[in-house]
Amino acid sequence: MKCFVQQLCFFFIYSLTVFSQDNSIQFLDISNGLSNNSILTIYQDSDGFMWFGTYDGLNRYDGYNFKIYRNRINDKNSLSFNTIYNIGLAEKVFIKPLFYKVEI
Repeated sequence: MKCFVQQLCFFFIYSLTVFSQDNSIQFLDISNGLSNNSILTIYQDSDGFMWFGTYDGLNRYDGYNFKIYRNRINDKNSLSFNTIYNIGLAEKVFIKPLFYKVEI
């Protein structure tokens, strides 16, 4: 009986080690290329890109690098505003800063 209890304890401890998952958390900030540390909205598209809306533009993260989209004065193809409050799903990625939609 004592041998059975020892084997049961060994099996329980072994199963915890074998079946545990190693999910690491990665923290991203301006030192990694993010435009602003205050993130207002997050979205992951069907291609796997992570999109972060901040007070200083829209950030697309591919798992390695950020690409930042900002307002450029007199450029109608850029964002209307740098503050991104909401990122919505559509056929393409639409960004909703304040009350405007911009297609990227």
